[in-house]
Amino acid sequence: MYRRTYQISNCVQNLKVSNDTSEDSKTDDDNEIDESVRKQVSKVWLDIEQQCNKTTSPASEKGDSDDQSTEDWNVVRVFVSSTFTDFFNEREVLVKKVFPELREWCQDRGLKLVECDLRWGVPKDSSTSDTILICLDEIERCRQTNKGKPFFINLSGERYGWIPSVEETPTEAKEKYNWVEGTSITFMEIMHGAFRERNPNAAFFLRDKSVCDDIPQAQKSRFIDGGQLAQHHLKVMKRKLRERFPDQVFPYSCKFQQVSMATGREQVELSELDDFAQKVLQFLKKSIEKMYPNPVTPEDQVDLFEQEQKLQWLFVLDKARDLIGRQMELDLLKEFVEHGTSEGLEKPGSAESEGEGEENDSNNLWDLHETDTKMCVVEGASGFGKTALLCKLTKEIVEKKVPVFYHFINSSPDSNQVEFLLKRFIRALKPDLTEDEWNQVNEANDKDLQSHLKSALSNFRVQTEKKMIVIIDGLNEMENSDTTRHLSWLPPSFPHNINCIVSTNSHPPTTARVYDKPTFKMHLQNMLSEDLSAVAVRYLADFNKKLDSSQLEKLLSNTGVDNPLWMMLMAEELRVFGDFRLLDSKIANFPSGMSGLLSQIINRLIDEDDEYGVIKKVLCLIACSRHGLPTDKVLQICGDIEKKEELAAFHWARARRILKPYIRQSGHVGGTITFAHEAVLKAVQEHLLNNDNDRMTTHSLLADFYQYWCNDGRAKAYHVPYHLEAAFLRERLLDFIQNDADSYFYMHQFQRSFLLQNLRCRGPAHSNMPGAAPVMLCHSCAMFTRGWNPGCNWQNKDCCAVCGALCQGPMSSNARACMRHAQSAGPDVVKCVLCNFQVNTKVKSGPLTPTPAKLCMNCSIGLGSDRCSRFDV
Repeated sequence: MYRRTYQISNCVQNLKVSNDTSEDSKTDDDNEIDESVRKQVSKVWLDIEQQCNKTTSPASEKGDSDDQSTEDWNVVRVFVSSTFTDFFNEREVLVKKVFPELREWCQDRGLKLVECDLRWGVPKDSSTSDTILICLDEIERCRQTNKGKPFFINLSGERYGWIPSVEETPTEAKEKYNWVEGTSITFMEIMHGAFRERNPNAAFFLRDKSVCDDIPQAQKSRFIDGGQLAQHHLKVMKRKLRERFPDQVFPYSCKFQQVSMATGREQVELSELDDFAQKVLQFLKKSIEKMYPNPVTPEDQVDLFEQEQKLQWLFVLDKARDLIGRQMELDLLKEFVEHGTSEGLEKPGSAESEGEGEENDSNNLWDLHETDTKMCVVEGASGFGKTALLCKLTKEIVEKKVPVFYHFINSSPDSNQVEFLLKRFIRALKPDLTEDEWNQVNEANDKDLQSHLKSALSNFRVQTEKKMIVIIDGLNEMENSDTTRHLSWLPPSFPHNINCIVSTNSHPPTTARVYDKPTFKMHLQNMLSEDLSAVAVRYLADFNKKLDSSQLEKLLSNTGVDNPLWMMLMAEELRVFGDFRLLDSKIANFPSGMSGLLSQIINRLIDEDDEYGVIKKVLCLIACSRHGLPTDKVLQICGDIEKKEELAAFHWARARRILKPYIRQSGHVGGTITFAHEAVLKAVQEHLLNNDNDRMTTHSLLADFYQYWCNDGRAKAYHVPYHLEAAFLRERLLDFIQNDADSYFYMHQFQRSFLLQNLRCRGPAHSNMPGAAPVMLCHSCAMFTRGWNPGCNWQNKDCCAVCGALCQGPMSSNARACMRHAQSAGPDVVKCVLCNFQVNTKVKSGPLTPTPAKLCMNCSIGLGSDRCSRFDV
């Protein structure tokens, strides 16, 4: 423990101890206090005065090397101090509302927030000495991390807190932390965290005592100390805080709401704490910004690629800490990095023996060489720790100063974009590009970038003295992961001086493409129980919380947890759980499955934080969306689409912060919001969208937005048919395809035909079928345009009667209708399909000559020509 000596030059004038005991300073209440009580309190403050003048403090200006480095995130630790039972509500607000918003704000500034909320975490068999030391040690940890000035929040009401006896106070606390006898743990937290050194990063929130008037008598003892000594201690302490920190004391008020059993035991619920939350948030933002100023760089001077490199590195450092276990896998990957192969990896599959013609085509495309190395694919289910494993590997490679290009998809807003990845990769391979050459790369499209990459790889191959490791994590999460262009940029193999490792989950389009090439493979298996226990221990230790061995054992055996994501989700649920006395019950109620756990979490989020229904709505919309919600349209989609009123930005910001661990945002303007893990999607589908009505309602909302509020014709044509079909809105889908010009301009002819095939009547319409008839056009309608297609310019007689496409070539045929849709008006007389004018099919000349309607090649293929061409909606 570092130690330094500090002096507070104006400590004495601020303390004014003598004045507190003078007759002039006594109030009516003071006159009723026993002299012995007054003397005890006065002695405490005399001791504090002496400490401020000459006591050594363990505070250190030096950062905690375990938490940060010059290249790592700056860690911000916030310690919350208060008595416990009376501040359950305020701590819930801090943990579930204030700190999530503050964490997001910090991340935007390259800071990592860690709140230290000791509502539970002290082992239940701990002695009084241990409890005291754990609290003070945690403040010291905050001090060391934050340049000797810990971020400290104290909440004070009408309780002074428990005062340990001389025998119960550990000698270590007296020696290390200058413990003052006759004071409470909460008081000493204030002294050590703020008072002695007049900490500018400390704030004190004093609750108006009037709230206690409405609290039922049975619960009042939890909020008010009855002893005269505690009351006088508290009164003097608040007075001293106001004198010493005139700009850092914030009174606030709230109201009694009810006594609830929601947590499993009687709990007083307070309301109207928004003002309190806002004051805490504003103070912490101001203090953090002062200690860690965010330098502003002019936009035209920002190098996006250098900025991306920094974000990627911070991501690597953060996630590398999450790796627990997997040592064998890590060693195998290090062996591959060194030699380009490893005996412990699965050997290349059948792709190695593929046909020669295909292999030659690939060689011609990529300029491959017989000495090239095969890439290694790390595959595992979502949540099995692929990213942490590769981050740990990357960190070790960087520390050894081996050249490495790493790209972790979804580690930053633009990292899932193919163009961005390729430009970074080319820049790493050819760092000496001239300005003109770089401009050419920077302005290239996907296809041209692939050519640039081919050239860069060929150039690197001949530089035999060079070596590079390439690590790309999350191929399945690329922006085009479900299109035919997915991974078209990934070469079959790499130059002999490049060893490449990629990762993916079991995403069929991705695995089909990577295993189409000869590769080495590592498939991550379930984690060992001891490693999973370590995941929970480390996660909770960051917040100074700890489960005992029996609780850990129950966590493992009751749930059947088998991967680190599942364990961290449970640890997070325990961390935000407010009542340590009910931890065992909370653990016992965890479901045996990650999907069940996520459903339980979703329930909690909706019950506790979804006053306006935004959280539930967002989860359902993301789950039903085609590829996520567009970030620049989310306020409209979540708003009132019928009235075209956007959702209030505040409500979305709040929902986004609450959902942040479970959703992922890629890109800036034009990006998408998706689920962070496939398991979240499955949980939402099973829990919130488990019946047809819920799914149809959500798809209908998305269809309404894209059809009636979205001004992007391409997006409309892409999304509207998908959602109308999923919502079973068949009549509306037909109307959209037949009457909305965007459906013609932005939908491929084959797609239009495919959608309309599902809307066609399935009745037989062959000429031999009784009652079946040809579909006819009157002379006028045959000459007009846009009868079936709002975007075409050719005459209706040349249009497909189903999809409106131009009918050309021998594959087209005449359209027919079944008995139900024939529109017969007598022998050889039918109605024009467009205007209902009666025409005679026997008339072959003159102005009343009808024209047979046609079917295009797509709509007449197979049995289409013998099937009714009318729609059954």
